[in-house]
Amino acid sequence: MARKKIKLITFDLDDTVWPNKKVILDAEKALLYEMLVIVSNSKPNFEDQKMFVDQMLEQPLKDWNLPGSKEIISSSQKLIEMLQASSADNRWKIYSLLQIFHCVGKRTRLKHDRQNNVKRHPFIHNWPRILPNTFVLIKTIHSIWEPKFREKLEQSQMCWIQRIAPLEIRSAMGFEDHYVNIPEA
Repeated sequence: MARKKIKLITFDLDDTVWPNKKVILDAEKALLYEMLVIVSNSKPNFEDQKMFVDQMLEQPLKDWNLPGSKEIISSSQKLIEMLQASSADNRWKIYSLLQIFHCVGKRTRLKHDRQNNVKRHPFIHNWPRILPNTFVLIKTIHSIWEPKFREKLEQSQMCWIQRIAPLEIRSAMGFEDHYVNIPEA
């Protein structure tokens, strides 16, 4: 049986509609990926959906696993230097990639594979390509809180890296509607 190739329409989301104008932010791209996955869940064939998800994640996975990326994210000093030297758009790239993986991973659904008579997940085989750098990044971000880095950062222009935004605090406290006032104690 010949395997049909699913054509995934890809384009540069930033330059297609209006060249040199930022139309879609990196944070918004994750939501578009999530929407595509929701639509792909309607595909009845497991292999078709798996191929679709794999094609869709090809570039984000390449970006996440660039040859020098592990070296940068495994060192607190190198990560801070990269963040200092980068534009805001480049700093958002890390967050955007993690958000894409999260959105795609949470929205793909188990499919019944009729050929093998088992339920399979069309995204799960991507975790080994995502998690190693994710764990390294988590470890590095936690090391930034060590006194030797924390004191230097508090006195620098990078002090924002250790700040917790009010929106994050509200979310951690369980307030889902971030725009509603916190009840008085």
